[in-house]
Amino acid sequence: MGCDYYIIKVLRVFLGTESFDIELERIKGYFDFDYDEDEYDYTEKFNDYVNEILTPKMNPIVIYSNNNFVKPHFEMKYKTQVEDELKKANNNFENVTEIIKIELRH
Repeated sequence: MGCDYYIIKVLRVFLGTESFDIELERIKGYFDFDYDEDEYDYTEKFNDYVNEILTPKMNPIVIYSNNNFVKPHFEMKYKTQVEDELKKANNNFENVTEIIKIELRH
């Protein structure tokens, strides 16, 4: 079954000037716009609604910075997953400069 948009939470892993995303969660979203399409300002209101819906609600969370995980909990939760993805890309944890958890919507 389709959907109108996705809310995706990812770990954005920075390796110097490059980065890659590790998807953690994907949620389907559906528009619930209750405004009559015959109203003179329907298009403007709908576009405003879509822009609001597609604006991430979660603030970015720094997981790893300055060669350390910000919290021990973050290391237990994410280190193995990041290491596995780095191995797939023939890279290692020593090259990681920062990890941020972010929300994407599209």
